[in-house]
Amino acid sequence: MIPERYSGLRETPTADYADRTERNVRASDATLILSAGPPAGGTAYTLEVAKRLGRPVLVIDLIPSGPLPDGRVRSWLASFSHPPMLNVAGPRESQAPGIHTLALDFLFAALE
Repeated sequence: MIPERYSGLRETPTADYADRTERNVRASDATLILSAGPPAGGTAYTLEVAKRLGRPVLVIDLIPSGPLPDGRVRSWLASFSHPPMLNVAGPRESQAPGIHTLALDFLFAALE
């Protein structure tokens, strides 16, 4: 059951991550991938889908750059004619321990 505060969202008909990934990429204007090293697994699949669909995609490896943005995200977002609906993707915490905190710190700094 989806909480009321997300009333505009709909569950996907299947639990298949590939279907969910493609829908997220398709429904957004662009995808920002925050990775811990080179994209792998589902994160690599998200990158593949964005490229296949011809959607703008930016990959930031948080391991070498750490939580501080280097201007790439702001410059990339400024290249759009309107604020894009952004799909933010990356590995799960269980697959990349510490990624949640790195990604959250990075996003707050990049988008403030």
